Amino acid sequence: MVLRRLAFSALGLLLLALAPAPRILAATDASGVVTDFGDRALKMLNDPGLSDSERRKRFHALLDEDFDFDIVSRFVLGRYWQGASDAERRDFAAVFKDYVVQSYANRFNEFSDTSFRVIGERAEGDTNTVVRTDVSRKGGAPAKVDWRVTKVTTGYKITEVSIDGISMSLTHRQEFASIMEKNGGHVSDLIAALRSKVSSAQ
Repeated sequence: MVLRRLAFSALGLLLLALAPAPRILAATDASGVVTDFGDRALKMLNDPGLSDSERRKRFHALLDEDFDFDIVSRFVLGRYWQGASDAERRDFAAVFKDYVVQSYANRFNEFSDTSFRVIGERAEGDTNTVVRTDVSRKGGAPAKVDWRVTKVTTGYKITEVSIDGISMSLTHRQEFASIMEKNGGHVSDLIAALRSKVSSAQ
């Protein structure tokens, strides 16, 4: 529970500051994807004319555009992925994305004066690159954020975010595994639980 609170607090520093502005050209490398993601986030933060619903909508669109939730969802479900039907996999990926949006959208207004910069990258195999960044905001401690960017058929997609050494995907995996253990390992029950959480938070 302590790890989960720390992870969500750290993720708040980063993800609560993110929502997209229109993209003119798609990034063509790993660092470009992350830089583009951060630049559009800062534009959103400095736009006082956005309503809460518009911020949530833009955040959701950003996740659609820059993250591969099929890859993320497969890791997050862990051993339960193999036993899930194709429909359950699709439903889980969709509701998991909604859950991420809803978890952080209500706190968008807490973050301003955020700075974001890429400080390096390293290859991990033939298809993955880890992009290292510094993220900070006025009056808050900076965070070291690592992004795993994966080369897929459609270009480059973000598939993992680690903040000060805490993996966001692993945090969600542990959270959902706890739920699954209580419901007998039924993915459909996890989907229903997440939908309920999203609905009750709206």
